[in-house]
Amino acid sequence: MDRIEICRACSEAFDQQEKLVAAFDTIHVNSIPFDGSWTAGQVVQHTIMANGGFLEMLNGEMTDTGRPSDLIVPRIASDFLDFSTKMDAPESLVPENILYEPAVLLQKVQHIYAGLRFVIENLDLTKTCVECELPGYGFLTRMEAVYFIVCHTKRHNYQLENIIRLLSEGTKTNIFGWLVFEFLSHSGDRLATDHTPIFW
Repeated sequence: MDRIEICRACSEAFDQQEKLVAAFDTIHVNSIPFDGSWTAGQVVQHTIMANGGFLEMLNGEMTDTGRPSDLIVPRIASDFLDFSTKMDAPESLVPENILYEPAVLLQKVQHIYAGLRFVIENLDLTKTCVECELPGYGFLTRMEAVYFIVCHTKRHNYQLENIIRLLSEGTKTNIFGWLVFEFLSHSGDRLATDHTPIFW
């Protein structure tokens, strides 16, 4: 995996996330799509917390690497791009259940992306980050850490797409229910006839 390839993958993941965040208004970004789910705002905030921490690591202490710098990339992709599996966020990366503003979230996402682009374009991606050892992975190279961010972002982009779909379906259901209510409320004596259509 070369610098151009990883830069393209990073661009695709963050461009998609920016479009998804921009698609939410203040109400829907804080709406719970189903019981037990995070809101879209919480999902984005989680990626900001996690990716921001990785960005700090990418600019931290480094050492030489005694193995291929992209050795763990296939494992990362296999783990995080399998959307059928459920993962629990570490307690430190669980976002607060508060009201989020899409514009503020978008600004933070763009800030992380800018920092990541700088790392990819200017720093040695073959070096190993030694400030943090990831459970199950060990110490990652810069290249692997960048790809971890890419796959982590893609995973949560998939969640955001599902939230948009679920909220959209819920809105359609509410509109249909409102139309039925309006019809029944203004039907008057027609409800007493034998030709009244049945909606329930």
